[in-house]
Amino acid sequence: MEQILGDSYAAYETFQDALPGLEMEHERQWYAPYKAWFAKGQYFWATPRGTRKEKTLYWLYVYEGYFIVAVWFKEKNRAEVLVPM
Repeated sequence: MEQILGDSYAAYETFQDALPGLEMEHERQWYAPYKAWFAKGQYFWATPRGTRKEKTLYWLYVYEGYFIVAVWFKEKNRAEVLVPM
């Protein structure tokens, strides 16, 4: 990742550090038509019965020298997510 992002890698590390202490995994794939890496940032947890659950929190697109993060959330969660800074 560091080789692909170059100078932007510091911003990528800052993004990763800004995420709360969640069990996260990246499932990366190369998409040749876009010449980019695509990854899902997934959060995993276990229910009281031990069932493993997962939730995609963001999509990450990594291009040569920069990256894009996309997030989607339900309208009912809008007020919780869009907090004024």
